[in-house]
Parts: sequence; C-alpha cells; structure tokens
Amino acid sequence: MSRSYQIKLPLAMFLTSDQLARRGRLDLSFDLLGILEPERMTELLDQVLARRGWTRTPDGKWARPSANQAIWQIDTGSRVLAIDISPQLAQDIAIDSSRLGIYDDSGPVKVSVEQLPATVRTSIEVALQHLETGEKDRLVAEAMQARQALTAALQEVYREALQEKARAMGNIVSVSESTQDGTTRIRIEIA
Repeated sequence: MSRSYQIKLPLAMFLTSDQLARRGRLDLSFDLLGILEPERMTELLDQVLARRGWTRTPDGKWARPSANQAIWQIDTGSRVLAIDISPQLAQDIAIDSSRLGIYDDSGPVKVSVEQLPATVRTSIEVALQHLETGEKDRLVAEAMQARQALTAALQEVYREALQEKARAMGNIVSVSESTQDGTTRIRIEIA
C-alpha cells in the first residue's frame, strides 16, 4: 500500500531572487507642490503625517499599517510611497506527493525542480500564475488605499501652506473651503 503526502514546495525553488525581492511590493512617486520653499513643504508634510498617526522609522521614513496588515511607507525626501504586502503572501505551493512520481513511506521527500515531471512543472507554473494574479489584485487594492491616505495628507499640507503664504502677504480676513466633484477650493481673503 502506498501513501501520498501533501508536500509544500518553497516558491524560492521556482522564482529568481529578483522576483522574490519585488514580490508584493510597489513604489509610487508623488509630487509636492511648491507653494512654499521645498524644505518647508517637506516639514509640513512631516507634521501632517505625524498628526495622522504615521510613525517615523529609524531610516527617516513614515510608516503605517493598513487595515489588511500591509505596510505603507512614505519617504518625504525622495517623494516615494511604498506599499508592501509581502509578509502576507504565500511562501510555498502545496502538491500531493503522488503527483510527483516520488514515493516514500517514511514521509515527505526533498525534491529538486529537476526531479519534477513535466506535467507537475506545468501545473506549478499555472498555480504560480494564479498566485501572481491574486497578489497583483491585492497590491493594486492596497496601493489605491495608500494613495487615498497620501492624497488626504497632501490636501492638508496644501491648505496649511496656502494659509502660511497668505499670512506672509498680509492679514487674513477669512478662509473658506468647499469641495465639489472631487475638487477642493480654498478661498483666502487678505486685508
């Protein structure tokens, strides 16, 4: 009587080190309007991120976990928003050992890629494609949420920068803000 076992094959067997390093990560660049001097705009962004619950990392970036436990990071110096979902991604593919053509009643056997039959390699490639599609969908969803959080912070920065610039021009009489069709308008009256 032969038995089969569920064997987990590490993805590192099938992906290059470059593919593994980029897996589940995305970097998006963003601009910071030059309402004030670049250094002051960066200071304002740092202050807004701190108020919004972002945490300063030892390397000077701002980090925040998402609701889905992804990590969002903002580098205010290089103007890059990084999204990382890699810790939540599958690290291996499960295969029934009977499909491998390698039987051992003592338990799971170490298998190299070269030992895998062509049909198994094909099914692994299909599984990797499905895995990659699901990962891309998750990454895009996280990127959209992270970008919305960054956009909200940038709007607050611009609001503060405009008021600071207006104060430099004279006494502010009133400030009003309205949002319509996704466009925010700030009206500042100076005496």
